[in-house]
Amino acid sequence: PFRVRDNRQEGSEGSARNGVSKIRAAISQALGPKFLARLDNQRWFQIVDSVADLPPDVRKSITGEGVAGFVLPDGRVFVVAEGAAGNPVGVTLHELGVHYGMTGILGEDFAPTLAKFKRLRAKDDRVGRAYERATEAADKDKNGDLTEAAKATLDEEALAYFVEENWDSPDT
Repeated sequence: PFRVRDNRQEGSEGSARNGVSKIRAAISQALGPKFLARLDNQRWFQIVDSVADLPPDVRKSITGEGVAGFVLPDGRVFVVAEGAAGNPVGVTLHELGVHYGMTGILGEDFAPTLAKFKRLRAKDDRVGRAYERATEAADKDKNGDLTEAAKATLDEEALAYFVEENWDSPDT
């Protein structure tokens, strides 16, 4: 199964039934109506109110609670309103910008980008916090250590959390 980490943030719980429209409104306001219109034309991108609203093939493969968003290996991207309500634009950019976009756009060149980001850890507390959040959310073995798969994706996940938390910061 595809394990989704708990990405909920304070204030993310709430009425999910109108969550899609709230997520769409936030994306349109922050990134522009043309950006939202382009997303609407992508078959691989979907906003749903709750995990229960995911397609059955996706829903049955998810473990974990508080799902905010994820990218499947086949390239489909989902934002789950009830989990993303606290930071809908940040969660959308986390999934689209880093997990879906940068990996696909940069390919092999993504590794040097991640290495540069990792070096910022010593200089920028926000990067350090992103690594802390990624480490907390990562899969652990029975001893509480990161699994090999989690270690392999830690830098990407930290960058995604950095984008999620700082997308609207004037000094980023």
